[in-house]
Amino acid sequence: MRIGITGHHDLTPGTATLVAEALRTVLAGIRRPIVGVTCLARGAEEVFARVVVELGGEIEVVGNEALLTGVDAIVAVWDGRSSPDPSGTGDMVAAARGRGLLVAVVWPAGAARG
Repeated sequence: MRIGITGHHDLTPGTATLVAEALRTVLAGIRRPIVGVTCLARGAEEVFARVVVELGGEIEVVGNEALLTGVDAIVAVWDGRSSPDPSGTGDMVAAARGRGLLVAVVWPAGAARG
């Protein structure tokens, strides 16, 4: 299954650990093989890539424009807040939902941005 990722770049170190645990849980139920599609930006996307590889999956690095193309679902490491940045996580979530993609939002209890 091809899974895209979008998420915040400014995760605290403790949040990165919480997010990795949550991503392992989300991805554990995904049919194999997993291909993680990512822009490989710092923060949530790096954490996602590490977890996908830990689970035996592969990583495909793409540009922002290609992220929503050719994926089966999106994982969003998102606190639910909108951003003034037009390419922010909330906008990516809205674009993915607009395309009819399944979106799994991950924001564990205790998570924070820094």
